[in-house]
Amino acid sequence: AQMSLAQADWDVSNIARLLDRLERTLPANTGDTDFRGFEWHYWNRLCHPDARTLRGHGGFVTSVAFSPDGHWIVGGCSDGAVMVWNAGTSADTLTLKGHEGRVSSVAVSSDGRRIVSSSYDHTVKIWDAGTGNETLTLKGHRCPVFCATFSPDGRWILSGGGGTANAQDFTLKLWQADTGVESLTLSGHQGSVQSVAFSPDGSRIVSGSLDRTAKVWNVETGTETLTFDGHRGHVVSVAFSPDGHRIVSGSRDRTLSVWNAESGVELLKLDGHNSYVTSAAFSPDGSQIVTGSEDSCVKVW
Repeated sequence: AQMSLAQADWDVSNIARLLDRLERTLPANTGDTDFRGFEWHYWNRLCHPDARTLRGHGGFVTSVAFSPDGHWIVGGCSDGAVMVWNAGTSADTLTLKGHEGRVSSVAVSSDGRRIVSSSYDHTVKIWDAGTGNETLTLKGHRCPVFCATFSPDGRWILSGGGGTANAQDFTLKLWQADTGVESLTLSGHQGSVQSVAFSPDGSRIVSGSLDRTAKVWNVETGTETLTFDGHRGHVVSVAFSPDGHRIVSGSRDRTLSVWNAESGVELLKLDGHNSYVTSAAFSPDGSQIVTGSEDSCVKVW
C-alpha cells in the first residue's frame, strides 16, 4: 500500500515525502522480517540517481566545477591536488600537482582552456586544461586564499584572502589572467573573504565575508559601491543573477537574502534550512535559486 502511494508522491515531485515513506518501511530492527519488494528498491533508485562516482583524491573534496562544454569535471582536494575527469566515462585524465596546502576552490575559464585554483598555501595557480601544465602562480596574499574565479571574458582572475591566528589578509585581489600581474587590491572587509563572483557583464564584483557582510565593488576603479549587512552570521556564498540585477547571499545564520544589485535593498529573506547555508546559485534563467546546507539538504527556491 505504501508503494502504491509512492507513485502519487513521484507524480507530484514530492520527493521528501517519498523518501520518508521509504524510510518508514525499512525493517525496524536487525533480524525483523523484511517485507520490501522490488517496488521499494525501484523508488529508492529513482530518488538516488547518482550517475557515476569519480574517484582518485587522497582527501576530502573541497570544490568542483564543470567545463563550459560539459565534457570534463575538475575537483580540488584537501591533499593539495587538482584532478580532471572525463564526465562521460568517469576516468581521471589529469592530476595537477603544485599546491603545498589544501585547495580551497577551483573554477574553469569561459573558453574551457584554463583552470584556476586557490589554496591554503597563500597562492592562486592557473593551469592549462589540456595538458595539466601550471602556467602561472599568483603570489600576493599573506594568508590562505579561500576563493578564486575567472571574469566572464577570461581576462581577469579574482581572489579572496583569509586570516590566521598570526596574520590577516581580508582583501580581494584582481589579477591579469594572461600575465599574473596584480592590478587591484580591494580592502574593506573585516573578516576572511569566503566567496567572490563577477557580474555577468564583468563590471562588478560581489564578495561575502566572515564579517557578516556582502560587498559590491566596481571592477574598473576598485571602489566599494554597496554593503549588504542584513545577516546575523558569516556570509559564505554569493552570486549574481544571470541578468545582473540581483544578488543572493548565503549565511551561517541559516538564511539567504536576495538583494537589488543596484540599490542594495533586500528583496527577499529565505528561511528554511536547519543549519548553515554553505552554497547558493541562480538557475540559468534566474527564476530559481538552489542552496546547499550543513543540514544535508539541497533546496530549490
